[in-house]
Order: sequence, then C-alpha cells, then structure tokens
Amino acid sequence: MLESQSSVLRYKINIGRRELKETLLSNLKILCIPITFGMSEKRLLGYILDEMRSDTPPR
Repeated sequence: MLESQSSVLRYKINIGRRELKETLLSNLKILCIPITFGMSEKRLLGYILDEMRSDTPPR
C-alpha cells in the first residue's frame, strides 16, 4: 500500500512539473515573438510596460 501511495505522489509531482514547464515555455514564446521580428529592446520594454499599464484600472 505504501508503494502505491508513493507512485501516486510521484505521478502528481510529475504532472505539476510538466504544467510548470509548459507555462514557462508558453510565456517565453510570447516574449520572443517581438524579438524575432526585429523589435529593439527599448521598443519591446515600452510595449511590455504599456501592456502592464493597460491591465491596471484607472486612478
């Protein structure tokens, strides 16, 4: 019984790791898209800051 609990725990940990890895990869793909089209770092930073500001409610 202890062995089956151990295997279930390992299974859940592996699923969590896979989900975390997929999330990180999808976030990196989103950040890399503007770079592949030749956007400068300064413009990219401005773009990211504008996106962050648009998510916040107006004061």
